[in-house]
Amino acid sequence: MTARPPRTTKAAMLTVAQAAERLGFDDPRQVYHYISAGLLAAVRYPTRNGGPNGPLRIAETDLDAFIAAHRQAAS
Repeated sequence: MTARPPRTTKAAMLTVAQAAERLGFDDPRQVYHYISAGLLAAVRYPTRNGGPNGPLRIAETDLDAFIAAHRQAAS
């Protein structure tokens, strides 16, 4: 019997609305702005029929890194 290699965990993928909620935004448009400005990484999944304009998803680890990089010290 051979040992299985350890499983690697995949990062949780968040919708734009979920990312907006975690950032404290009422409207997800600001998240789209961060993505289009290149400040926040996102992955665009294909549509169900294979088209290129499917939904955007943001890796939870990328959102955490974005938050850490843009956190301001309390004064």
